[in-house]
Amino acid sequence: MNNFRRAFTLVELLLALSIFSMAALCVYGTFGAGVRINQRSEGENAAYRQIRLALDLMSVDLENAVPYDFTNSYPDQTAFQGEDDAITFLLASGKGLKVIRYYLDSAQQGRVHKVVIGATHTRNVDAVADYREQEVPLRDLVREEWDFPDYLSGTTGEHHAAEVIATDVAENSLKFFYGYLLNPAGGEDTQMGDAYEWREKWTQGDVPLMVRIEMDFFLTGPARRMVVMRKDVFIPPGSWGKPEKI
Repeated sequence: MNNFRRAFTLVELLLALSIFSMAALCVYGTFGAGVRINQRSEGENAAYRQIRLALDLMSVDLENAVPYDFTNSYPDQTAFQGEDDAITFLLASGKGLKVIRYYLDSAQQGRVHKVVIGATHTRNVDAVADYREQEVPLRDLVREEWDFPDYLSGTTGEHHAAEVIATDVAENSLKFFYGYLLNPAGGEDTQMGDAYEWREKWTQGDVPLMVRIEMDFFLTGPARRMVVMRKDVFIPPGSWGKPEKI
């Protein structure tokens, strides 16, 4: 009996190479998709972490806001200035009283010089995001801090710290609301949903009982979408409040 040694034909080789190529492409595609998903997840997690840290910092500051009577010394000053898009208040710290202010600002104005969250801030132009079929410029969330004596003396330009605590916040999206109890004395007919009233501005001078923070935060990267963030902060020494005079 003769022994025949069988070899692969050209057709079989081409078929084997085709199958191998298809398998390699499938593996590469799956791996690439996994890498992209991982990068997107890491990017979104970092973005969420940034804005949550910023909200936590604002909450801690507000929880330590304190009242102060300026009547006899600086009658034009107040311990708490609540605007619809910015907030200024007195903070009790281990180094004495501080004046804190939060607001949105553009990096082009050059007043912010220190970043406490995220990478070094070097953007010279405003980023633009697509939001509700409109172009929305993005801003930085800024925290400014002054020593109380410097703030009162008016030397705020040289003796204060400005920090960017979050980036990629939609322009005009930072909103503050100020809450007080409608019925401080309570009552059987008082419902929790009706217990508070929110104002867009706080001009009473004392510290409000609650502050609501809202902002639209842009997720960069593949997601490219806006996320609405909201947080209610209870201020222990805050005033139970009274309706403002309109």
